Formats: sequence, C-alpha cells, structure tokens
Amino acid sequence: FSHASALRFFNENLGLRDSTNFTVQLAKKIKYPAGLAGAIHYRMAQLSPEDADHFWLLLGNGRVTENSEVIANLRNKFQTSSKSDKSAMKRVYRAAVTIRTWNAWVTGQQLKQISWAPQRGEKFPDLINPNDL
Repeated sequence: FSHASALRFFNENLGLRDSTNFTVQLAKKIKYPAGLAGAIHYRMAQLSPEDADHFWLLLGNGRVTENSEVIANLRNKFQTSSKSDKSAMKRVYRAAVTIRTWNAWVTGQQLKQISWAPQRGEKFPDLINPNDL
C-alpha cells in the first residue's frame, strides 16, 4: 500500500479506527500487535459488535467468566510464549489462533489445544458469525 491508498482505505473504513482505539491498550497487556488486534476486532465487529468487544475485553483483561476459559487459555498462550518460539510470534499464527478461539467461544466449544498447523494442511480459519448460529 502507498501512504495515500492506506489513508484512503482507513478513511473509507471508519470502524477500523474505532477498533484500533478499542484494542490498543488491551493488546499491549498481552504483547499482541496493536494493528493486528484492531484489524481482527474490526472484522469481528462487522459480525457482532457486542461480541467483538466482549471477546477482546476478556482477552485483554484476563478475566475468566462462564464460557470464557478458551479465551483465558489463548491469553495464557500469548503471555507464556517466548521470543524464541518463532511460530507463536508470527502475526499470521496469532491471527489464526485468535480466530480459532473466537470460533470456539461463540459456539461454546472448548479447544483441547489452541494451535494452527498450516504445515499439516490446515487452512486459515474463517470467522464464524455468532448471528448465524
């Protein structure tokens, strides 16, 4: 993207600014790239604004409530990953496991292991719309 096209995209998608502002402090708490957090929140908010906010508040604050253990497990994964754990630090990996966690959370499922393995043929996950359930 050129600077002009990035700025135009940002101005055409004003919700992206709101999402970035909403997630920036939460992302710092879990060492999550702020831009990535904002982009994922933005996409989640297009599906369900209330659920998107709730998911990121739980992830950022670490509060475990009913049906949020899977989110707490993701937070723990991010906080305990070391800098030498290259797969856990890649943005695409973080995005994939965040989306997998969202999908589990909105469907009420628990994940035995929060991971994503493209080397084993796993496709990048699509967000589940909670309003379609």
